[in-house]
Amino acid sequence: TRRDAIPTPLLQGFPDMGRHTNWHYVDYNFSPDRTPFPPLETPNALTELRRMIDILGKPVDDSSNPVYALPWFLHIGGDVHNPLHDVSRYSHDLPQGDRGGNNVFVTGQNLHAFWDGLGGSNMSQAYVDAFATQIEGEYKANQKTYLPEIDPEVWTLEGFNNARKVVYSFGLPNGSQEHPIVLSKAYKSKAKSLGKRQLAAAGIRLAAVLNGHLN
Repeated sequence: TRRDAIPTPLLQGFPDMGRHTNWHYVDYNFSPDRTPFPPLETPNALTELRRMIDILGKPVDDSSNPVYALPWFLHIGGDVHNPLHDVSRYSHDLPQGDRGGNNVFVTGQNLHAFWDGLGGSNMSQAYVDAFATQIEGEYKANQKTYLPEIDPEVWTLEGFNNARKVVYSFGLPNGSQEHPIVLSKAYKSKAKSLGKRQLAAAGIRLAAVLNGHLN
């Protein structure tokens, strides 16, 4: 967006190098205090996941550019397993919506960042491998529950329900940078448990889609 910005060189198989920020979420809007909210906007994560899944598995030289579909599918598919990528809460205090928790402040960060960080902040391969092994072991028994759910609409609606029931369970306050919401130990514990479950579900579900389209 800067005037002096240099465009990212176009990669083979990519129709453009745009960030497409509105592809990363699908805002199922709601209001606990009856504040008016707009209808679902498109394009969004759900419309793009469906489009990418249709492209996966086509020949590499197909004109629909299947090369770019794979990284986008993996990225957006992972995104929507964070419940705050599936919701925007409208209220008297935030009549324009909370932008998936980005405008809700908890101690030290915003609510969206808190939920994004439940897997940890260590980006090393060793940590990622160890954490993946841990959650695979904990949730392997649930694979039969998650594997049939290869419809991205199911993933996003599940995230929306988790947001309403768990993410916003602290109540109506949105906090502020000066007076953030203090999350209880019980809330953090439940969030960590749900976060790990969602990471496991994402891995199982994305793999199931890829196995169905790339084998």
